[in-house]
Amino acid sequence: MMKSAYRVTPKRGKWVVQRVLDRKTFGKPFMKKPEALAYKLELDIKGGGNIDPMQKFTVEDIDILLGNLKVFYKKLNTLKQTIAVKNN
Repeated sequence: MMKSAYRVTPKRGKWVVQRVLDRKTFGKPFMKKPEALAYKLELDIKGGGNIDPMQKFTVEDIDILLGNLKVFYKKLNTLKQTIAVKNN
């Protein structure tokens, strides 16, 4: 497992992404921790250069991606049900 150059930390009731080296904040503060973790993952992948991003995924990163997919499919299912009710 590769150590990340960024971390997610709480700040004034929101979540921010900071570089570990100098505590510089990246992006805007996020209301939800999973949003901040997803942004951290984007920064980690961008900072990898020519390294295959799949080699850099940790268990936490995969859990975040699967959580986002679950939310997406729940919303999609709700939309399909709404459309089916309107058509009947």
